[in-house]
Amino acid sequence: MITQNDTQTKRLMDLWPVFLWMFFFMMSNGVGMTVMPVLAVINKMPNSLLGLIVSIYFAGMFLGYFIGPPLVRKSGDRISGLLLLPLMCVGLIGLLLENSFLWAVGRCLAGFGIGISYIIAESWVA
Repeated sequence: MITQNDTQTKRLMDLWPVFLWMFFFMMSNGVGMTVMPVLAVINKMPNSLLGLIVSIYFAGMFLGYFIGPPLVRKSGDRISGLLLLPLMCVGLIGLLLENSFLWAVGRCLAGFGIGISYIIAESWVA
């Protein structure tokens, strides 16, 4: 006889890849958001430009919420999740360059990836 505790344990074991995947996405996002102001000071970037770049990150996340559901429905959860990994890497690699336009593009792509990753994780857990 399967008890409720066994069912909860099985459900948790089924979800551990989702939690691990979200951990790496959140870590990469946290590193990007932490390193960005430090690099901006080193590159002598104006505060207003840095504020604009951070706002573009949230614009990318907003776009991800609209473009993500049809994309995930068409390609599936796992394929979409795998395709987001290079997107997050591009967002972090953009910070290594001293071009503020590339920073903005990289942060927009990172925001887009995080927005879609929230959609995927929510569909897995629900």
